[in-house]
Amino acid sequence: PVSVDQVVDTLRQWKGVLCAIDTETYQPLRISCMSIAPSGRTALSIPFELPGGASFWSPTDEMLLYRELDSFLRTTPYIMQNGMYDLFVFHWLGFTPSAENMWMDTMLAHHCLYLEFPHGLDFLCSIYTKQPYYKSEGKVWHPTFSVEQLWRYNCLDSVITFSVAEELDKELKEEGLWDFY
Repeated sequence: PVSVDQVVDTLRQWKGVLCAIDTETYQPLRISCMSIAPSGRTALSIPFELPGGASFWSPTDEMLLYRELDSFLRTTPYIMQNGMYDLFVFHWLGFTPSAENMWMDTMLAHHCLYLEFPHGLDFLCSIYTKQPYYKSEGKVWHPTFSVEQLWRYNCLDSVITFSVAEELDKELKEEGLWDFY
């Protein structure tokens, strides 16, 4: 992101569009960055913290972003991987996303289809996409890594989640499990 205005404009443009959402939280209940993907090819990572915990934005810009994100999360259908965690963090921080707007939790959808398999995003990525393994690039982030690497990792998580959801949607419907899910 170049400016808070560009982030806000993007959020307004994507408002109401099905998006995959992912957060990275390297300190308990604090969002380091959050990515939003309106497709399996495009994503935006919104940083909140720099290494060491300093805020990325000025207090005024951060408040503007929080208000815009809260509105976005209340009105936009979304996809998550292990969404219960992200929703807990959002609520803890004062966001009020609508659980009814969660179109799919890919972990739960995959569990519905294949009880016996792992359901982590790394496994789902290997089964449903052509993306090479990337989880070692940021799953356990270290301050010696660049913030750009963290943001890239964050974006990959959301675009992969979107792509996986498209495939799981097909499988749930083919197996007659969509309504059950």
